[in-house]
Amino acid sequence: HFGPDMWAVNSTGSTVAVNRNTFSPNQTDVPKIPKHSVQISVNSIAGSDNCARFGQPIEDVRQYAGQTVTCSFYAKADSRRNIALELRQFFGSGSPMAESYSNGVQKIAIATEWQRFDIGIHIASIVGKKIGPVGNDCLQVIFWLDAGTTYDSRTDSLGHQSGVFDFAQCGLLDGDNPGDMEYLKPRPIHERLIECERYCEKSYNLEVPPGALDNRGVVTHVKNPDDSYLRWIPFRQRMRTPKVTCFSFKTGKPGMVVQEHTDVGVHTSTTLGECGFFIHLNQAFANPDRYFIQWLASAEDLVI
Repeated sequence: HFGPDMWAVNSTGSTVAVNRNTFSPNQTDVPKIPKHSVQISVNSIAGSDNCARFGQPIEDVRQYAGQTVTCSFYAKADSRRNIALELRQFFGSGSPMAESYSNGVQKIAIATEWQRFDIGIHIASIVGKKIGPVGNDCLQVIFWLDAGTTYDSRTDSLGHQSGVFDFAQCGLLDGDNPGDMEYLKPRPIHERLIECERYCEKSYNLEVPPGALDNRGVVTHVKNPDDSYLRWIPFRQRMRTPKVTCFSFKTGKPGMVVQEHTDVGVHTSTTLGECGFFIHLNQAFANPDRYFIQWLASAEDLVI
């Protein structure tokens, strides 16, 4: 599924469904004229290691280190429920500090109507810590929705629960005074895209999910005979550790491009960088042909 930009949903054992809801322009429950909210439905399955959580890994573990921050957000649920908020420092793969460090947890009671929450948390200093060489270190903002006993210390013994949870207008602010949440003011779409496209870019139109049977935005290429390479496709900006998936616009199958009217398998792993990627066919063809390419590049593989 595809959820809010730069946010991730993670579950073990328990299952989740994610939906994007649209606010009416006339609503007044959540200010600053938001366009969308996210709704997460949890079906809890009992088990000590089972859980469901929703969050965002903020690039660079140095962010906010040694400072007090306020996590501001709006939330509601299908009935009165508790959730738990955890801010966790991850020092990156290959780091001797790979076990991460939790900055404490706060259990929060939410009701059936939209309500604003401002939660102050102090982030530990990273002086003396070692950061891994891979570049996936981050500060994780995690909302726990369902948790087995394994996670009691990280969730204040939240426990198991099934339910429907809605979130909107989430933000992390310097200091312990959230103020008027100025960051929530609507901004031009191109400004938001600049921020998002470091982590996710696609050939499809903005509102079209990857894998859809849609040829708008398709990249076209005429291949030389006996050449397994198709073409270099650049990113609009340098991406953070991207992974690329190609899709057939005719069938929606991943790992495929369209050769005239037929799906052809591709792989992209051999020449992939932060600036773009080469598409390679899984086989060479003797005759020149046109190829049609839809693709998704995503760095949102960081687990929260």
